[in-house]
Amino acid sequence: MYIDNNLSTLALADIALCSPRTIRSWMSKFGIQTRSVSDALKLFYKNHTSCKKHKPLSGSTKSKISASVIKYYKDNPDTLLRDPMSESTKRKLRRYPKLWNGEWLHEQYWGKHLSTIQIASDLGCNCKTVRNAMVARDIPRRRLSEAAKNSWKSTPLRNGGFPKGVPRSAETRVAISRSLKGRPSPMLGKKHSGNTREKISIAVRRFFDDNPSVRAKLSHKGSSNPAWRGGVSFLPYSPDFCNNLRSNIRSRDKERCHICGLTQLQSIKMFHRKLSVHHINHNKMDCDRLNLVSLCAPCHGKIGNKHRNVWEVILKNEVARDYRCN
Repeated sequence: MYIDNNLSTLALADIALCSPRTIRSWMSKFGIQTRSVSDALKLFYKNHTSCKKHKPLSGSTKSKISASVIKYYKDNPDTLLRDPMSESTKRKLRRYPKLWNGEWLHEQYWGKHLSTIQIASDLGCNCKTVRNAMVARDIPRRRLSEAAKNSWKSTPLRNGGFPKGVPRSAETRVAISRSLKGRPSPMLGKKHSGNTREKISIAVRRFFDDNPSVRAKLSHKGSSNPAWRGGVSFLPYSPDFCNNLRSNIRSRDKERCHICGLTQLQSIKMFHRKLSVHHINHNKMDCDRLNLVSLCAPCHGKIGNKHRNVWEVILKNEVARDYRCN
């Protein structure tokens, strides 16, 4: 039955009113070898001619079909020209006559920079209907980046997000600064890849090419600066210049700037720092009490840059006059 009549195990199971697994188990007991999968498929398609369309095509058959299809479209090029507007789209456009006007649609999209969603909301239709009408009228659409920029300008983002490239207000920048204060840098312990470093280098070079004044300022750093004094600012302070000595000098000056009279509380409130204790002769190792004076941050910077010799004489005379008796 299995070999002579070319019946399958499924057909034998139908005749014997049992399962195909039972037929296969008895065949193995009697030493009857089952067919391979390819032989079983050939036998199946031979006995079931209606199922031949499901038979997988060979490579030669596929190439023949492909060649015939290409030849057909070469002989009949008009069949490639289809109507870009389907019947369903035409039915929808009849409900919205403005979409039939290509000039109006072009003006709304490109002239007024409206999105397809905004045009659809004004007409009361779906945005897909507007896009289908634009395809039918050969109206090009914006790129994704341009559409995103227009949406950022017109509508706020959800969940407190903020689009890239849009300037933030002063209040927003202050709020972001406060929220990030005390957090570690996201690049802590990490390194940029070679591609990222190359992009940063190109961006920095472009920035300096566009801003030559910034390059000129940076070129006056260090020994190239006319105010360079041999790097004395990097020299260490004397060990005697400690917190206790600085507190005594501020108390002696009644916690006021010797030049402008700004108090230490005002300095902390305005500049977030205490009054500075300045060396009058600019010698960090000379910690004589008559060589130290309390100054606020603006006055400390003012006397250290311009006319420092004049300020040195003025402060030395005033401190000697006021505190020599002490």
